[in-house]
Formats: sequence, C-alpha cells, structure tokens
Amino acid sequence: IHEGKVIDTVTSGGYGHTLGKSIAYGFVPVGLTKGFEVESFGKRYPAHASDRAPYDPERRKILA
Repeated sequence: IHEGKVIDTVTSGGYGHTLGKSIAYGFVPVGLTKGFEVESFGKRYPAHASDRAPYDPERRKILA
C-alpha cells in the first residue's frame, strides 16, 4: 500500500530465520523502494524494497 492505494500483491512470505525478520516477496513499481506498507490480516507494517534477495552467501549466520 502506498499513499492509501494498493500497488500490488505479495506473492509469498514467511519468517527468515537467518535474517531474524519477516520477508514478503512481491512486485513494486520501479522507483518505489520506500514509503509503502504491507498489510497482513488487517494490520499494516512499514516495508521497503530491495534489489537483491536477502541472502547469506558465506553462511555466517547459519553456522554461528
């Protein structure tokens, strides 16, 4: 949701245990990386877009 309007739909989501936070995958218009929210079960949460997947290539967190 951006400025009170639905901009798209989350395609999947879940908890990222190695990241320690929730992750939602979806599509956001180009240029809109901040200032929007994700609504889940009637509650809105601040969100931001990332241009890469949340990934720990060296497996530092999982092997800690």
